[in-house]
Amino acid sequence: MIDLASHFCAQLLLDKGLLNADQLTSALRIHMEQPSLRLTDALLLFGFISFPSLHPVLREVHHDQSIGRVLVEQRYLSSERFEEALAIQERDGGELVDILDELHWCSRKVFAEAQAIAGKRQARRERWNALLQRVLPAPLAAS
Repeated sequence: MIDLASHFCAQLLLDKGLLNADQLTSALRIHMEQPSLRLTDALLLFGFISFPSLHPVLREVHHDQSIGRVLVEQRYLSSERFEEALAIQERDGGELVDILDELHWCSRKVFAEAQAIAGKRQARRERWNALLQRVLPAPLAAS
């Protein structure tokens, strides 16, 4: 029997009622046989979950993904290490900063700098969206 509780994202999917234990066990078995295939990819491949259903859970698990993108863009972190850190976060839970610091891939100071950049980008996007909603008709602003 596969321990479903050993995978943070899997536990969230179960808790939210998006999957049953049999579906998750099948996907975990494939993931364990082919570790390069993420559990979430296996779930999508089998058709056990749709991306629109999975996306909010992934956002909950990887809430600071935009910071990781900044780290890659600024060349503080390789995209391979970023993907690996996300996989660890998806499996074990926890904060991205803690994972990167524990692996000695990125200091907390550099992470904080990336967080500031990501925050400025988010604020700019929000201002832009607010402007679009005031200027464009409702159906166009929503798309």
